[in-house]
Amino acid sequence: MDTRRPPRPPGAPPDSHHALAGWLGLVLLGTGCVPPHPAATPTSLGRAPPLLMQTGATPALASRIDSPRDLPAYVQADPKTQAALQGIEQAQGEAVTAGLLPNPSLAVTQSLLPFPGSPFDAQSHQGGPPQLDLQVSYPLDALLFGKRAAAQEAGRLGVDVARAEYDDVTRQRVQEALTAYYDVLQAAQLVELARSEVAQLERLEAVTERRVALGGAGAIEVDRARVARLAGSRRAVLAELARETALSRFRSRLGATGSTAQVEPSGNLEVVEAPPPPDLDTALRLAEAHRPALLVARRRSALARAELTREQRAAWPTLSVTAGYTRQFQQQAIGFPDVNAWGAGLEVSLPLLDRNQGAIARGRATVRQSELLLESTRVEARAEVEQALATYATARQVVLTLDAQALESAASANQRVERAYELGGRTLLEVLDAQAAYRDALREHISANAELLRALHQLHFLLGTEWPP
Repeated sequence: MDTRRPPRPPGAPPDSHHALAGWLGLVLLGTGCVPPHPAATPTSLGRAPPLLMQTGATPALASRIDSPRDLPAYVQADPKTQAALQGIEQAQGEAVTAGLLPNPSLAVTQSLLPFPGSPFDAQSHQGGPPQLDLQVSYPLDALLFGKRAAAQEAGRLGVDVARAEYDDVTRQRVQEALTAYYDVLQAAQLVELARSEVAQLERLEAVTERRVALGGAGAIEVDRARVARLAGSRRAVLAELARETALSRFRSRLGATGSTAQVEPSGNLEVVEAPPPPDLDTALRLAEAHRPALLVARRRSALARAELTREQRAAWPTLSVTAGYTRQFQQQAIGFPDVNAWGAGLEVSLPLLDRNQGAIARGRATVRQSELLLESTRVEARAEVEQALATYATARQVVLTLDAQALESAASANQRVERAYELGGRTLLEVLDAQAAYRDALREHISANAELLRALHQLHFLLGTEWPP
């Protein structure tokens, strides 16, 4: 993993970070601390990866992720995200059901039949006459009393809620993948730092052996240098383990399977620019408009009101109209000609006892509950946004000011002490202390950059949109 920045593009304004990175690269290469690598593209914090995705066909996925903006495509293929997508399909199915017209009913009956063994006879055993009835009925209450319209509205809002919930799940999965992505990049850079530490300590051990051979230092100095090198090798092994652990966690966040099971992130933690954070009022307005958790809460509140209306409409009576055809078989039973007849009717229930009181009471409680949950979500959102703004502002200040100063001072001290040691003007312990301080500053630099990137994307996650817009 390359920890250096590329040179400043021609015509670009002066940048202290570009100048510092170039100077440090020369120092590190000059001391043998960092082997040369191909230049990686620094990260600009001006834009963030899109955290919401459109549903549709999953695109072909590469085994290497070069930018965090590629993560949504991988998250879309995650089985957990695909499972959440089924919630939209279920809600759409319920909406279709709510919009269907009721079916008519057909009743076929034959009545006034003689008992077996005792047929009707017009001369000696009159009865009946047997008749066949065909009746078709159709319910009208769903149309006349607004029951169907209320159910359709509840179904439509149910789809809106399912879409918002899917967006929220998707955003959470992308945010988890982003955090794991930067964890891997941070661990990879720490591996490079550990390897360069081993190379630097091997070089220091060789210098010490030459000084001892020339009589400029005691033999114990070689043992101290060897112990330091072995300790550095142990830290390099642990850094490799930490990287593998972070990579495994990253793949699990993507739900990587099949061709993407061995997907690896690549990139750079170096920061070119970091936009200033928005003020609190602006951030809260953005969160109110775009944050999926708030959208879910608002849509659930609207759905609860629509479901209450549906239950209130259900309290209206049932109403159906009936039309029928009757055929009477009179000739044999009573001696008169067979006749055809028809009839019509209206059937309505009398809601005297059951007026859907329980469902209406439950609906009112659900409406109140959804309103309280919406207010609770707003309170939580405000607290989270305030904390995210403070975290990002602090991380930005550390990277843009304090971190650069500390790294520059540690690099300068390390270079001077190493040169003085080669000339016999410093002790081995002083060199080891200077190198340790410099490596600590590099570790802090890597951690600070990773923390800044994570803080910005956490802010984007809580706002529900990118900053700056």
